[in-house]
Amino acid sequence: SPNGVGLSPDESTIYFADTGPCRVYAFELSAPGVLADAPSRPDGLLAQLPSGNLVDSLAVEAGGKVCVATLINGGITACDPDGSFEHYPFPSVFIVAIVIYLVIASAFYFFGDYKG
Repeated sequence: SPNGVGLSPDESTIYFADTGPCRVYAFELSAPGVLADAPSRPDGLLAQLPSGNLVDSLAVEAGGKVCVATLINGGITACDPDGSFEHYPFPSVFIVAIVIYLVIASAFYFFGDYKG
């Protein structure tokens, strides 16, 4: 069952995680929302994780790694665009979501007298 979708940083590839078979797929796009006619991976398979690495959710790093949360063998698995991957274990077996957020640091400058 598909669970988690993301775009490559250049928006030329769409990725999705498939929980049961422990797979991550990659499909090239020829235009927004249009799959390429001649994909480099005909079956779309980017990575086949070992049994016990049920994938749940997906996020793509700015550098292009595709990260999936893994259940049972709890942690995060980072897949490179070439299909290689590395697992980073967590102490819990129920890693069910990956959230990437951007924190923008702000500085406030006051000119003149400030009486707050």
